[in-house]
Amino acid sequence: MQWRDMLLIKKDNRDAKNHFKNSEVDLEHAFVTGEPVSFTITSGPDGSVAYRDGVRAASTSRIGLSCGDFGGQMVMGDSAVFDNAWRGNVLDLAIYDRELSAREIASKYGSWNENQMVPEASGDQHVVAHYAFTEGSGQSVHNQAGATPDLYIPKIFTVPHKKMLMWPWEESHDKRALWDLSTNVFGFVPFGFVFVAYLTWNRNAKHSTIVTILCGAAISLTIEILQEYIPGRDSGIMDVITNTSGTFFGVLLFRWAPMQNLTKKALDFLRPEKQVAEN
Repeated sequence: MQWRDMLLIKKDNRDAKNHFKNSEVDLEHAFVTGEPVSFTITSGPDGSVAYRDGVRAASTSRIGLSCGDFGGQMVMGDSAVFDNAWRGNVLDLAIYDRELSAREIASKYGSWNENQMVPEASGDQHVVAHYAFTEGSGQSVHNQAGATPDLYIPKIFTVPHKKMLMWPWEESHDKRALWDLSTNVFGFVPFGFVFVAYLTWNRNAKHSTIVTILCGAAISLTIEILQEYIPGRDSGIMDVITNTSGTFFGVLLFRWAPMQNLTKKALDFLRPEKQVAEN
């Protein structure tokens, strides 16, 4: 993925004890605005190496690729599990069934730099997939190295494997940041305060506290379920927890006697005609 002008190569996996681990290598200043760039990533027994424009740029022993990593569904231009849109242009993509040498990569980049396509890809027996993106129209990008698989461009974009109501530990780090958590809590405090005040003073409702908290939870849950169908939004349980907590704090604030007295005085000031009628 691209982050500003950097290329991030990340792999999520689990170790022998089934603990989740994230391995990453960064290529700083990898992108220049308006200029095409060629990236090659190779992997072997000693790890992975990344090349930029035919020149070795970074390496790591923590990331390895196998045939199993290329089984399943490949998504280009966005994340497969949440909205992370990339606005660049893909000019060419080739996948080989062996590790390329530094000399081969430099030679192939020289040819690519001349005509913007992988040279002799259709005649190389080690190329298992080659997409030149030269169709010009339609919804399919054909694999020039074989009959299948082709890439499909959907008419309407949806995140293909987006999860509804993710558990808190599955959500991104920014969703667990203190600022985001605080915003979701305090954002529902006014609702809890106003709604329990309405039920208590205007409706004389029994169990107004429980009803208000349940309403806050139901509203938050509805919002999170609907966000499943919005590409730019994530659906998570963390927001339901924080929104419900905010509703609860709003109820507590209303139940605080000094706040009730202050609220009554404010309402009397805003509705003087009612006070005159009662007199």
